[in-house]
Amino acid sequence: MILGGIGERLLKHGSAFFRQIHKVLRAVLTSHSMVLVRSFLARVIAKTPFPRTVLFLFCLVMLNLCGAQKTWTWHQKLSVTVITPDGPKTSSSVLWGHLHDHSDAWLPDARGASTSVRGEGVAIEVTPGRYLFVTQTELPSIFQVLFPGVSPLEAVKVMESPSEAKPVPPDLYPMMMTFGRLDDPASVRRVDPNNLEAEFGPGVKIQVIELSLTDEPITDGAMIKILPWLDEYRENAWHLNGTKCITCPVRSENLADLISADSFKTEVQ
Repeated sequence: MILGGIGERLLKHGSAFFRQIHKVLRAVLTSHSMVLVRSFLARVIAKTPFPRTVLFLFCLVMLNLCGAQKTWTWHQKLSVTVITPDGPKTSSSVLWGHLHDHSDAWLPDARGASTSVRGEGVAIEVTPGRYLFVTQTELPSIFQVLFPGVSPLEAVKVMESPSEAKPVPPDLYPMMMTFGRLDDPASVRRVDPNNLEAEFGPGVKIQVIELSLTDEPITDGAMIKILPWLDEYRENAWHLNGTKCITCPVRSENLADLISADSFKTEVQ
């Protein structure tokens, strides 16, 4: 009802504007390359009960999406080595990376590239029963590490897999966490990568974190063996405090109020 009222007022006071937009849309949608989009939008407009304002916005979104031309995907390996009193311990995870080129998007503000990385973080058993989790939260992009100073759209054109592993600079380390109890999601707490000793005891520190391109298969299932509640929390979109986030707090002394299961695992599309 609210959207309908807004739409009617916009149509009443801006009919000339909408007539002009209608002409633009017709001109764009009559090109040969947009035949399928035109057919789809015609069916939507004919059947939907939404006000014309909503349809107009929907058309803009569809046209913008149609401008995207190229997609790249890759596998990237995140490897972590921690020095412990028992010697160095290493663990790794292979994640799925994706870049979508929006350079030809119809809306100028939407042009550029969007990237995402999905899969599992890295878990290292530093001491018996005590794990360090190097999460996907604040994970640097493969381009920052392998191609510093090069735009993703240029770097992706010369990416080769496999590649040599390169160290992640300490200022780009992803967020690290641990749990007071592995079976209690709410016991999560943040770990300072520059002071692992505060959490795990003397002699424990990060030796190196590396990123590389790889032909290895995506890691799947390692995290759930350590955190058996993970899939349930992901399916229900719960934060680690056990509640679904409707209005997420921006700040909280309790990390479980701010963190979801997606920090540890995201579904590969």
